[in-house]
Amino acid sequence: MQVFVSSTYEDLRHERELVAKTILELGDIPVGMEMFSAADEEQWKLIKRQIDQSDYYILIVAHRYGSMAGNVSFTEREYDYAVESGVPVLGFVIEPSAEWPANDVDTVAEARVHLEHFKAKIKSRMISFWSNADSLAGKVLAALSKQKAVNPRPGWVRADDVPGPEVLAELAGLGREVAHLSEENSALKQKASLEAQFSLIDSMADDVDCQAAILMLDSGKDVPVPPPYAYGDKNGGGGSGSIGGDRERLANAGVLRYAGNNRVLRLTDEGHLFAEWLIKRGRRCDYFWTPLGEWGDPDPETRNGQWFLQTKEAAANWGKAPPTGP
Repeated sequence: MQVFVSSTYEDLRHERELVAKTILELGDIPVGMEMFSAADEEQWKLIKRQIDQSDYYILIVAHRYGSMAGNVSFTEREYDYAVESGVPVLGFVIEPSAEWPANDVDTVAEARVHLEHFKAKIKSRMISFWSNADSLAGKVLAALSKQKAVNPRPGWVRADDVPGPEVLAELAGLGREVAHLSEENSALKQKASLEAQFSLIDSMADDVDCQAAILMLDSGKDVPVPPPYAYGDKNGGGGSGSIGGDRERLANAGVLRYAGNNRVLRLTDEGHLFAEWLIKRGRRCDYFWTPLGEWGDPDPETRNGQWFLQTKEAAANWGKAPPTGP
């Protein structure tokens, strides 16, 4: 299936990346404004053709109306065309109470009026509300899966619309152009995709999971399940407990995998990249200890250093309950 994703761009770049990833995970093909250069009438013809060839149309709206052509934004223009063309529309509007960066909110009165009218138009149809990028991706997954079940569409290759020679020639030319652009930008796209993916994993994972991934990269060792750990920062953060057990987030994300009859955790190839990304982002804590290895030099004269050394000693004995915090 081909799914057209429409929204304003700069303020929803991260959200669009997660939605595109969700569509790809469903085995479908996302298309949208990233495929096109500056909007003009020739590009508008190509956009209309892409909407015509799409099986579903997804609209994402936050707090910007977007660039305008005449008295209507390009996003609203795409939406109106999808509705007129009979393409099933899935609308996703941000919750009014959701936190949002102030610099990504329209401040011009005219744009805000247009945006409210546009939202009212969208809400006249079935829509879903979202509060952050993760909730948006989840709602897109649920809505698109439901639409495919209750309103199946012909799919990307249409048997009822076989292209003629002229269209085939045009598509061949477009294909060569896309291949050329893809070759030029593949490295950048891969980097941007990994950045978005790793940022999402980092936001969902416990901090100790990330520290364990860094330790496994540094040491080249697997982590038995579940060894004790202690970690801390000079600024007062920290924790203790056991690695593994019910900590499934990184395993589910494909960064770690269980091995040795589920007795050890092991970094995957993607996990090596994730651990390197964490280090570059400065996510390594100041002190970290497990029986497999450790780093950091806590100062026993400071409160945080004393707490970490006590926690480390208690965790090493395993039978003692380590302190709950610095």
